[in-house]
Amino acid sequence: MCSYTISVNITPKETQGLKTPITKEDHYYHCSSKRERITFKKDSITISGTRGSKINTKFGLFTVRSTYQFSILKAFIYYLRCWGPFDIEKITFNVNNETSERLELGQEKLNNFFCNSIVFNFSKEKLEKIFEIENSKNCLVTALTYQIYGAESLESFERFANNWRCFNHIYNCVNGDTTDTNGIQRVLKDVEETNFSDLSDPIEISKEFISNLPKTRLLGWFFHKKKNLDSFMNLSGIGRMKDKELIKKMKELILPEFSDIKGDIDKNDNEHNNGEEQRVYKKISNLEGSEDYPFDYLLLTIAYTRYLRNKYFHGEYRSPQLIFKDNDIADELKKITEVLQKLNWVLLDRYYQKLYVENF
Repeated sequence: MCSYTISVNITPKETQGLKTPITKEDHYYHCSSKRERITFKKDSITISGTRGSKINTKFGLFTVRSTYQFSILKAFIYYLRCWGPFDIEKITFNVNNETSERLELGQEKLNNFFCNSIVFNFSKEKLEKIFEIENSKNCLVTALTYQIYGAESLESFERFANNWRCFNHIYNCVNGDTTDTNGIQRVLKDVEETNFSDLSDPIEISKEFISNLPKTRLLGWFFHKKKNLDSFMNLSGIGRMKDKELIKKMKELILPEFSDIKGDIDKNDNEHNNGEEQRVYKKISNLEGSEDYPFDYLLLTIAYTRYLRNKYFHGEYRSPQLIFKDNDIADELKKITEVLQKLNWVLLDRYYQKLYVENF
């Protein structure tokens, strides 16, 4: 039997007072197997436990599925949620195998995350249960990690990429082995059909985003592949749109781009083999809004975001931050990242039980 202690020296941010005093030695959490204990103090976090086999200090911390690294991560997430941001000063990994070993990591070897304040729309009571999770592949902790990584990053593309990874992870875990399109559709349909009152913030931001998105950006999306509008139609379901204002906007934007198609339809001319484009044109022409339904703006924003995600992740777009700090694309990424960040908190809370038990 081998024992270990991971000591983390931290400095809480002066501007963020502790919401709950940390004064007692017994302020700790342990894992379900009782083989590990995590203790919190104002300026330190201590993780102590035992293992049945020999522990390698270096490889124990730095492997992809490191359980020790996983324990540190859970503790950091919990501290950030309950007491606010902090700077990590030093991590010391002490191991007692047959002889004592010690690995010490100074600030120069540590990333500077967990140092910015985050508004957690996630209850403390639910978060406390992460200490019972021992499987480092657990879906809830993975999603939380991406969500926090996205919020903590200062670079716009990193924020966007990690918030999308959180969203992607949630809909994949909730729906199992399915395509991205089906996974997104199912999650958003479920939210829409049950209760989307808690989505008021991402819906409002989406409405502002779509309303102010330059015409050229929307058209570039709609017509990026032979005017077929697939990325829009397949995801948001153009046939089910209800919002009158949005439908009017889409018609005014899209239909003029089909002037040649309209002529063929009026002449009943199929000579140019544009049946697919005619079908799309007719579908858009026949749309009739029935009510004020702002949820449509969220659907449209997520569809557009997925289009951007494919362009960036597949190497078709360069990072907008490569040369210029401020530009239109960076502003666009900032706004849709805000939508994703707020949407993810809602989904994490809604699908908490599913994500929590997955891979146990």
